[in-house]
Amino acid sequence: MKSQARTFPPWARTFPPWARTHPACIRTGTAQAALGRPYSPKACPSECTPAACAPRGGAFAPIGALLLLLTILACGPSVPPPAKYPQRGNAEAEPVRLILTDQIKHPKVKRFGINLIEPTYWGSGQIMKNLIPSNPGFEGFLYGSVVEVISGGKDFFLDGGGKAWEAGFWDGATYEVIWGKSKGRKGTVTAFNGNNRYTTQNKGPAFSPGDHIVLRKEHQDHATAGWGTDFRGNVRLEIETADLSPNTEGRQCLKLIADGENDLATLLAWFDSLDEGGSAFLPLKGAYRLSFRAKSLVDTGRPLEIKLRRLTRPPILLYEGKTRLTEEWQDYHFGFECDEAGEPGTLELSLAVGGVALLDDVSFVRVDDSAPTAFRGEVVQALRDLQPGIIRFWAGQLGDTLDNQLASPFARRRSGYSRWSMRPLNVGYSLPEFLELCREVGNTEPWYVAPITFSEAEMTSLIEYLAGGPETEYGAKRAAMGQSEPWTEVFPTIHLEFGNEAWNTVFSGGTITKPEVYAARGDTLFQTARRSPYFQAEKFNLILGGQAAWPQRNANIDNNADHHDTLALAPYLMHQADDPARSNDLFAQLLKEALALSEKGGKMHQNKVQLDQSKALSIYEVNLHTDKGNISQAALDLLTPTAGAATATVFHMLNMLSELGIRDQCFYNLASYQHKRSDGKTVKLWGALRSLGTEPKPRPQFLALQLVNKALIGDMVSIESPNRNDRLRAFAFQNENRKALLVFNLNMEQPVYYQLPEESGAATFHTLFYLNPTDHNETEIRVTIETTKTNLTPDQIQKAPPGAMHLWLQQSSVNKAPE
Repeated sequence: MKSQARTFPPWARTFPPWARTHPACIRTGTAQAALGRPYSPKACPSECTPAACAPRGGAFAPIGALLLLLTILACGPSVPPPAKYPQRGNAEAEPVRLILTDQIKHPKVKRFGINLIEPTYWGSGQIMKNLIPSNPGFEGFLYGSVVEVISGGKDFFLDGGGKAWEAGFWDGATYEVIWGKSKGRKGTVTAFNGNNRYTTQNKGPAFSPGDHIVLRKEHQDHATAGWGTDFRGNVRLEIETADLSPNTEGRQCLKLIADGENDLATLLAWFDSLDEGGSAFLPLKGAYRLSFRAKSLVDTGRPLEIKLRRLTRPPILLYEGKTRLTEEWQDYHFGFECDEAGEPGTLELSLAVGGVALLDDVSFVRVDDSAPTAFRGEVVQALRDLQPGIIRFWAGQLGDTLDNQLASPFARRRSGYSRWSMRPLNVGYSLPEFLELCREVGNTEPWYVAPITFSEAEMTSLIEYLAGGPETEYGAKRAAMGQSEPWTEVFPTIHLEFGNEAWNTVFSGGTITKPEVYAARGDTLFQTARRSPYFQAEKFNLILGGQAAWPQRNANIDNNADHHDTLALAPYLMHQADDPARSNDLFAQLLKEALALSEKGGKMHQNKVQLDQSKALSIYEVNLHTDKGNISQAALDLLTPTAGAATATVFHMLNMLSELGIRDQCFYNLASYQHKRSDGKTVKLWGALRSLGTEPKPRPQFLALQLVNKALIGDMVSIESPNRNDRLRAFAFQNENRKALLVFNLNMEQPVYYQLPEESGAATFHTLFYLNPTDHNETEIRVTIETTKTNLTPDQIQKAPPGAMHLWLQQSSVNKAPE
């Protein structure tokens, strides 16, 4: 899991003495200007010239640049040599001495994780190999919601929600009372009037105010939700459930009726539909294949016509083809090559049919994508690069069923829950596909958000699917998908969370907002899980969710449940931002918030103190959440996707690990471009990756998480400092093979010097390299990870520029004992 623009105050600071070159200049082989020169993007474009990079030092400037270049070419990039004690005459220059102790502060730390959200057809959300996520199998949809009774009787009840659900929407739905005086009552809704009144059959205790009811219904209609249509003449669409392809696993297909002489039915699928980023998010490069199943019932002599276009101005035709449909079901395949330049514009696939035809199971994939999962190779590789300790499955599945979560792609139906809509658009990824992704990434644990509408029977079956043998009913389903051994044998831990933000009315329909009711229902399902003969306590982490800003509510949840292991929170930073007097004030505010949340009296500290000490605290989401305040658009763009924000966020996560012992933490999320605020401004959140095209663009957040995950090994050990400086924070980790030291300068104005631990030997130095905290990678790569091999010497002094993030890695044979 946020006016007219004023001019944002410029951020100009000098190069740190150790910064030899700008990454853009390295690419063209020219040296950066004289050290100490204020950075200017215009002076250092992606294709520099020696003149552009020359120092502004008069007649001798070219000579200085040449000498600097010769020095770099002779020596190569390197960590600065051991520095002499800085003779500056102030406390700022005194190096902070860092001493790694033998004390283990937190054993067995875990690499930070990431959320993976639902696939979409816009922006960077196109994560599946099949680029048509909007119901490619023309299936119906499932809807499951939780409603609260405000009044009722023997055979009816009213809930207090909104009125998005039209009359008849819940006709024929099943219901089960999961909380309240009529708990346990089940039956069928015979009529829903669209005004929150439900008429029921089946007898039982009268419905009473406060009862919580799970509603579920299967819908066959709206099989083309997410598709566009362009009809000429008297065209109709119908659903066919009897005449299906023998190769399909779905329950229905689409019948297109355009049997008049001039009738034509055109279906339109769109993807890569957000073009505000200045370039295509998903340029098509390589070999592609369009496939579908079809059959002709009435042939008017016209072929099925196919077009693939990029809707630029004018549109670019990428492929055009025709085929005659036969009277028998056939699988049709069309291959072609693409090599797009990356111009922004929606991709549109059109299938035009005359006569009467049946159509099903449409896919559009890149042929040379060899990733062994349903996810695109770029997704798999990005996750391998990140090496998350956890991947959290949060794809809007709050109203789904277990069987649908296990279904194959063309048999899987869209699922919905929301009170604010009626028809979900996209088919999400399945639980097996998600688990396969986690396995392929390697050394990562799956975190599954179980739908809020799950029944006790479904929880029993879920444990059987994850942990039962292939001879069990759901273990056999798993084995039939190619996974014979239980998933509990693949992963050291499987995290199961009950619902997502059950307190948040944004997800109304998928929420249980009363904490005691949410706790009781979660406890019931977790108790059911523990009763399974296949449940292994050491293999599962059962999670209830809370609200970081409301410790008392979280304590209420914790006190009303017994069978959970963990309470998960989302301590986002900077919910409100106003225009700063100076740009660095924004980053100083971020760091101040991060420190305050975990210190004594802070919200996260309060949550830790009030939690049952036998339970763990975890982070299901964390990032910036800047969706309020009078900040200008220009300032927002130089805040959320930048190096300064990235450094503050990972420091926040490390500080929660250090101060509160929170090991399981997940950044939100892998890939998304921007979010529109209620005031119309856009915020470049929430993705660590700006885009996931053929060349994914990492934001500084992704790079910072990469660096931190390199450090999170073994145990966190304590650091002592006889001359501590609160502007400098350090975190140390080690196992039997390596030591890692992360250093942050929290001062956005001045550098801080530190003295490395007194241990000699070879080491690797990594830094999140940027010239200004406002640097980002939205248009060109300005923020990178720079890595250098070096030799440590005793008493070596290092300079951390304002806002810097440094990582030192060194081989070690020391094996510490716990405190």
